This record gives sequence, structure tokens and C-alpha cells, in this order.
Amino acid sequence: MLKRFILVATVVVAGLSGPAMASNVAHNAAMHLEPNLILIGASYNGARVSLSGEVPRDAEVLVRLSGEMKDDTFLEKGRVLGILWMNKKMITFHHIPKTYQVYSPPSITASDLSDDPRWQNLGIGFSALKTQATLTPLEEDMELQFKEFLKLKTSEGLYAFHENAITYQNAGEGIKSFQCDLTIPCAVPQGSYTVTAFILKDGEILETDNQQLKIEETGLPTVISSLAFNHSVIYGILATLIAIGAGLVTGVFFKKAGAH
Repeated sequence: MLKRFILVATVVVAGLSGPAMASNVAHNAAMHLEPNLILIGASYNGARVSLSGEVPRDAEVLVRLSGEMKDDTFLEKGRVLGILWMNKKMITFHHIPKTYQVYSPPSITASDLSDDPRWQNLGIGFSALKTQATLTPLEEDMELQFKEFLKLKTSEGLYAFHENAITYQNAGEGIKSFQCDLTIPCAVPQGSYTVTAFILKDGEILETDNQQLKIEETGLPTVISSLAFNHSVIYGILATLIAIGAGLVTGVFFKKAGAH
């Protein structure tokens, strides 16, 4: 029977520009997140998560941050009559995570995950995502469209592959400790996310450990979001008034500046 190695994971969440935090601690036999809740306030600009633990000395660790599966629809632009640049059709990716980040040790590179089919079989990496996703209309070129999809998500910071992101140190006979610093960009929306540590040896998964990480809005962002989705009329009126007010203030400022 495979000896089970218990991961002790300490997650320190610190906003890059002072986000609010809550010490909601989850107790899990395999992984420990402290805290497991990030609060998005008015000054939120992303967060950092530090993951550490112990694994067999001859094993490797791969860490993945993933969001819930959803459908993602995009408008494809193109030239109409060779003159106008317009939206031509809608393309929808099904069964795709809203965010997906992979953190690897020096021994595993991005090309390893994309070129070696065993990683696809393990369900790790962007190539594995492409395999599990479906696309409508069905006649669309999955290879081409997924490449463009990946470019967009990467530019938004929602998808990323971080090489050399995991470091090791000897921690005793037969074991070693690891550390991985994860970055949660401000573009990641509120919701529930899964942090997964894969313990690997010779291309096989010895063990996986999962923990839920929650991101929630608080304060002013919550009020704005509630108005936008639940009280659209009030939200529209307030947005119009704010735009008019900003225009008046700008006009007065430039008028005074031009008088000197």
C-alpha cells in the first residue's frame, strides 16, 4: 500500500495594494489553507498565495489553480464586402474553466506539458483543456480557435503557466519540503477556486490534494455589482449622473486652465 504523505500547506494571502482579508480557516487532512477566503474591496489589486508542504524526496510537485467549468462565448470579427470590419458570428467554448494556472518545478516545462501525451492523459496543462473542451459551431477549427482563445485568456491574466515556480529543500530522511508562490490577478472574478497539488513520480500521479479557495466582493464593489445585476434602472441612472457630473467638473477645470 502506498504510504500517504500528508501535505501541510500554509497559504498567506496578501493584497498587492492592501485588499481586505478574512481568517476563515479550513481544516483538511491533506492540505491546509490559511485563510481560504479573499475579500475584494475597493482597493483590491490582486493577491498572493504561498503554498508549502512535504513530499517524498524522489517525487515532483505540480500545482494547479482552476475555476469552475463554464461556457465562454466570443464574437468573431471579420471583413464584410471587403470593406467593413464587423462581428460575423458567435463561437462558444463549452466545459472550460474560467481561470487556469499551472505552477511547475524546474524539471517540468510548458513544452513538456504540451508535447508529452502522458500529461494530457493525466488531465494537466493547456493541451488537456483543449481535449476536454467542445466548440460550437461544430465545423469550426478547434486548433485555430483554441489558440486564439488561449491568447486572449493569457493576456487577461486568467490563464498562465509559471515555470520554475516550485522550489525544494531537504526536510529529513526520504522527504523534502516544497514551496510555491501563486499570484491571483485582479482580473480573477469572485467565486470558488480549487488549488490542487499533484505529487508525481515517473509520470504517475502518486496523490492529489485539493482545497477550495473563495474570492468574494465586499464593500463598494458589492453595492455596484448588486445594482448592475439586480437594479439595472437605478444603476443606469446613477451611471448617467456620474458621467454628467464628471463632464461638468472637467469642463470647469479646463475653462479655468485656459483663462491663465
